[in-house]
Amino acid sequence: MIALFVLAGLFIFIGIIILAASQLPGIALVEFAFAALFIWLALRIKRKKGTYVKFDTKTIPENSPQIKLNFGLAQQDLGFQIKSAAGTTYNMIQLIPSNKIIFLSKNGLVTNDEFYFVDYKWLGATYNTHTKTNSKAGKTIAGGVVGGLVGGGAGTVVGAVAGSSGKTNSTSTQIENKSKAIFYFYNKTKDIDLVTELNITSKDIVKLERFVKYVK
Repeated sequence: MIALFVLAGLFIFIGIIILAASQLPGIALVEFAFAALFIWLALRIKRKKGTYVKFDTKTIPENSPQIKLNFGLAQQDLGFQIKSAAGTTYNMIQLIPSNKIIFLSKNGLVTNDEFYFVDYKWLGATYNTHTKTNSKAGKTIAGGVVGGLVGGGAGTVVGAVAGSSGKTNSTSTQIENKSKAIFYFYNKTKDIDLVTELNITSKDIVKLERFVKYVK
């Protein structure tokens, strides 16, 4: 947008120079026309740029389900007015009793459309396994990555397995990764069904199960 204003100023300057030096109003008029075009384009882009919608968080009922998720890629699928390149972790809140979903950033709402949570599907958790080995000769750490799927649900367990073999003790620890889940939303303002992917962990399942699913 700034570049368009700069180009407009350049064409105006050239038009003035041509008009003053050579007194060719036709060529100067063309320069002024291009300047007007660039100004119009810049103003049009400025009007289309989304702005955060202010929201009073004090109006959120205490029993409203909410969860913080990173909407980095999902913001495109959901058509948010604000499409940030950074800082895309928003608080997804379901307002009781209307069950309307709002997406709240630190600056305000990223969309003013009326959203509803329909459902989600999660295949399960994946883990990285890190193995630490202790022996008399010294301590060595071997890092291995093991991808495992654990059945969907909140009852997944992250633990450690310890064993010993002679003078060597080995301990394996599993660390859960964020894994993809498919989310379904309904935008009532535009009357469209939306599908997107978000990364969650098993700890998020309990929070998501508190959301009331919208049925048309």
